[in-house]
Amino acid sequence: MWLLSIGIMRLMHAAVPMVPVTEPLKMLVPFLRTLVMVNVILALALSSRVQTLLTALKSFRLPVWLYLPSAVMIRFIPSFIKDVRQIHDTMLIRGYSLNPVFILRHPLIGVRLMAAPLIFRALRSSDELGIAAELKGVGYGVPMKNFRPSVFTCVDGLAMICTLAVIFAACLIQIQLGVEILGDHI
Repeated sequence: MWLLSIGIMRLMHAAVPMVPVTEPLKMLVPFLRTLVMVNVILALALSSRVQTLLTALKSFRLPVWLYLPSAVMIRFIPSFIKDVRQIHDTMLIRGYSLNPVFILRHPLIGVRLMAAPLIFRALRSSDELGIAAELKGVGYGVPMKNFRPSVFTCVDGLAMICTLAVIFAACLIQIQLGVEILGDHI
């Protein structure tokens, strides 16, 4: 995606010379931040139970309109991955090889075979997740009770220390790179 954005930026500059061309290093920073966020969310979505996630989000004293959609979005990721695999397997059985070359050569067929079923499956999954949340009584003002109380352990403390160390290192790297990037234009 980073290379694609650089290419599109060059095309925009070629079509309209008034559009400035951003240096590739400056365009890399937002993509690296997004990559970190995607990896964190994927790990959370693939390894956590919904009840644990709801309890953790609710412990932050967030309003229900904020933590409930967040939990549903995170829970939606494994369902979406499963739907993509099922659609891909179905297309392989039908004799279609849905690889990037095929989609670039036949974009309309690719949309018809992949995107349309994926949209309908995503709508079905989101409806099922919403119904499941309603059946569990989420959002009715009834306090949720934990089966097992959450306890802060040594492992949690170690994870917090490691997280803070990574954040500190990322800030130092950002400051160092930021000084070098800004130093060229001052």
